[in-house]
Amino acid sequence: DAETAEGVIAQAIEEGLSQATLHEEVIGAAMRRIGELWEEGVIDVGAEHLATGISRRILATMHRYMLRGAEPHRERILRRGLEGDEHPLLVQMVHDQVAAAGFQTVINTSVSAERLHAVIRSQSPQVVVLGVTYTALTPTVEEIVKEIRSDHPKVALLLGGAAVPKRLKETSEIRYLRRIDEVVPAVEALLDAMQG
Repeated sequence: DAETAEGVIAQAIEEGLSQATLHEEVIGAAMRRIGELWEEGVIDVGAEHLATGISRRILATMHRYMLRGAEPHRERILRRGLEGDEHPLLVQMVHDQVAAAGFQTVINTSVSAERLHAVIRSQSPQVVVLGVTYTALTPTVEEIVKEIRSDHPKVALLLGGAAVPKRLKETSEIRYLRRIDEVVPAVEALLDAMQG
């Protein structure tokens, strides 16, 4: 029920529950469960689309609350999803959190590996947040990270998603995002490390 869901989220925000927590514990959890139900054959594609639409509506409501009065005055953050691995709701949640924290944000849900370098050159971000959940893209992630480290050594990297290889999750040069609600602290830690 979209209207009930929207009312519950609005009330939770008014009662002080953080939007980042709602992203992780409510919307993110719901989207993961929807995916599981679809994979198990419990719901069909129509029900999956309806549930995704309700989540999109909830995010639109939260977007209004989160960005009310937010002015971009901090560093530039580039948030990208890879071509073939589009998860626009996750991208939107990350974008809203960093924008609400005052970061200048550049958002795109899908970009090819080749285009990513051109975007980094033209936008000059301090941090690139790259989310990849489709595990078939794991080798692509390895190559992209290697190229970014080589071509843009002053750009910090924050990676998230199931397709991030274990080796990259454990490196000191890159931060791995385990939860959606950790994005702003992770970005701030990367920026502090760059300045230190």
